[in-house]
Amino acid sequence: MAITYEEIGGIETNLRVEGEGSPILILHGWGASLVSWKKIQENLARENFKIYCPDLPGFGKSQKFNQAWNLDDYCDWVINFCDYFNLDNLSIIGHSFGGRLAIKLNQKEEFKQRINKNILVSPAGAKLNLNKKQKILLTFSKLGDFIFSLPFLNLLKKKVKKIYYSFLPKTDYTKASPIMQETMKKVIEEDLTPLLSNMGKETILIWGKKDKMVPVRVSKIFEEKIENTKTFILPKIGHSPHLEVPEKLSEIIIKNL
Repeated sequence: MAITYEEIGGIETNLRVEGEGSPILILHGWGASLVSWKKIQENLARENFKIYCPDLPGFGKSQKFNQAWNLDDYCDWVINFCDYFNLDNLSIIGHSFGGRLAIKLNQKEEFKQRINKNILVSPAGAKLNLNKKQKILLTFSKLGDFIFSLPFLNLLKKKVKKIYYSFLPKTDYTKASPIMQETMKKVIEEDLTPLLSNMGKETILIWGKKDKMVPVRVSKIFEEKIENTKTFILPKIGHSPHLEVPEKLSEIIIKNL
């Protein structure tokens, strides 16, 4: 197992590379890091795969950026990452936000040719009616933007904002830094549903039946839009199969690569 820091795309990047064989790139979910994929990486490395698992910029121990990114910024960074390691004919495993990123990467025509297969685990990106948690996030986000634009609060923005968010439910948004909050808004406002029909390569969909973050009904949208798919629904499992049932998830991935 090798954990190292490399400067990639101008970002000091924490990453783990393990195994030998066909390349696999793991893109973790929002607020996560390479640590959460340790067991999966170990399992795949024993099966003649070489697994690259970075902490995406802004997460884990990788460098934070100094202005908000959007999904295309993340795509550019991933392409730089693959260029750095000369990755070709690779399979991409994308979980949640990482799945969203994988969908967008499949739209980059030159990079698309380097992808062998997509494995999307509870991928985000399809626009649905907002759930209760998302409605709260959106409401507080808009209200906060309005409040902090008022002249008499603008000078005290940082201090007032800290107090304001201390009263909100603890979510990925409220726990994030101001730059990552803006990044999150840029990322989730983009509806990727129209892009699904342009995936091109075979896509394996893996969903937990009890997923409350990205409900399993979303899998139907992916199946309808993506031409070449195979779907696995995991009973009694939530949004993070890589943590809940790593052995089962590893088995499905290995059998379909």
